[in-house]
Amino acid sequence: MKTKLPSGIPVPATDQNGQRVWRIYYSVAGKSKCRSFQDVSEAHQFQKELKVQFIQLGNTFDVLSPKQRRVIMTTLLEIEEHGTSLNHVWAFWKTQHTKPLTIADAWPKFLEAKRSRGLRPSTLKDFAMLEPFLEQIGPKTLVRLIKPSQIEDWASKNSKAPRSFIKLVRVASSFCGWLEKQGWMDENPAKRIELPKVDQRTPQILTNDQLRSCLAYAESKPFLKSFLLLAVYAGIRPTEICRLEWKHVCRETGHVKLDGDVTKTRRRRVVTMLGNSVEALFKTNSVSLCPDRYVYELGQMAKSTGISWQRDCLRHTAASHMVNVYKSMDEVALQLGNSPEVVRNHYLGLVTPTETEEFLTLV
Repeated sequence: MKTKLPSGIPVPATDQNGQRVWRIYYSVAGKSKCRSFQDVSEAHQFQKELKVQFIQLGNTFDVLSPKQRRVIMTTLLEIEEHGTSLNHVWAFWKTQHTKPLTIADAWPKFLEAKRSRGLRPSTLKDFAMLEPFLEQIGPKTLVRLIKPSQIEDWASKNSKAPRSFIKLVRVASSFCGWLEKQGWMDENPAKRIELPKVDQRTPQILTNDQLRSCLAYAESKPFLKSFLLLAVYAGIRPTEICRLEWKHVCRETGHVKLDGDVTKTRRRRVVTMLGNSVEALFKTNSVSLCPDRYVYELGQMAKSTGISWQRDCLRHTAASHMVNVYKSMDEVALQLGNSPEVVRNHYLGLVTPTETEEFLTLV
């Protein structure tokens, strides 16, 4: 490989801003290089250092192939152009890349890191969906060898719809993203997976007749009726209801205070129960505001009433009627802990004002 040493003297020139600069011209592996300096003494110093470097490397290059020499010289020059040195680059790499980490070692570290952040059990439960995938590719596999195709194949085989595929990929992305931040993975492979486009579905809401049937079914089950009233007439999420106590409900104002340790978003909000629902709530005399197994109880109620039950239909019902009650997307968003855009896109125009008037008289 022919290496041309720096020019004998710094060459004066004018840069694009009209400023006087001093340039050093040299070439490496057939590629011309140029460095500009505003101070001629800095140009001379760089010229001397570069000559010494070329001479030292030239003595070592005898055992290297032309390709290896070209790669080394190009890399060194690029490192210098970024204002650092090879020693600094190597020191940084060692701090970021400790011993190769296997899945068996990484997974407990990931879970412990998430627990230490105070994540709720429901969130940690979502991460458990990834465990079969990690077993499939092998606990002894190095985490940096996980491929996008492996994640995509696993998510495809274990999802029945685009939405579930997206959820599985995002769970994998959480794990791989954490590994990337820790320096154990060079790139998050899940980020390279193209997610499917999903059309927005119209939320399922209960008709007034269906809601009437649900309330009648729950009449003999105070804890279930309390749950229904908070979900349908306040739009509170099921997991939030399970964290509520009677002390959070004010009978005089009809307000339900949800602190940050109760809400999904961890941000405090105050919800106003619609109509006379707060009185109906206190008349239940329920010890608890939420059944111990609310999913099971809702399933039994749906089976008894013949309703085709979909997740969050109670909250969707509440939100749809709130739009007619408050006539303000901003206010409904405050009540639900959502954004005005979500309220407008999902709930506007799903029920008529007449249906809302009837809805308010059901309790």
